[in-house]
Amino acid sequence: MMDIIQQDKVSRIVEGDSDRKKSEENAQKFSKMLNCYLSREFEEKKSLTESVIGHTVNAHGDEYELYLRVTPPKGGIWDSDTLVIARIGFKEHRRGHGRNFMAFLVESAGSIGYSKIGLECTNDKSDAFGKRFGLQKHGVYNHLLGTVHTITNNLK
Repeated sequence: MMDIIQQDKVSRIVEGDSDRKKSEENAQKFSKMLNCYLSREFEEKKSLTESVIGHTVNAHGDEYELYLRVTPPKGGIWDSDTLVIARIGFKEHRRGHGRNFMAFLVESAGSIGYSKIGLECTNDKSDAFGKRFGLQKHGVYNHLLGTVHTITNNLK
C-alpha cells in the first residue's frame, strides 16, 4: 500500500514539473511572438518583452504596459489552457490598440496551445473591455474568462 502512495506522489511531482516546463516553453515562444507584434503595432525598434518568472511575460514601452500569464500550470484558479491578461494598459485610448491586441491573442492561440483568455482582477475599464469581447465572470473575484472562439466572434 505504501508503495502505491509513494508512486502516486512521485507521479504528481513529475506531472507538475512537466506542466511547469511546458508553461515556461510557451512563455518563451509567446514572448517572441509578442515582441514581433509590438514592433509592428507600435513601431518599436528594441525588444521590450521579457519572460519574467516561469510562465509570465512582461512587456512595457512608452505606449503600452502588459503583464501576462501564459498557460499557467494546473492548480490555480486558471486552467492550463488559458492565457491570462494580468495587466493591460495603452497610453492612447480609443485607438484600437486593445482590439488589435485581442486579435493578436486569438491568432496566437493555436501556436501556443490555449483555448481561453482570462482577464485578471478587473476594474471598471478592463471589465467593460473584456465584456465587449464576450468574456464572462470567472471565480469569486473580479476575473473574466472567455473562449478563443467567443472572442473571435466578437471581434467581427
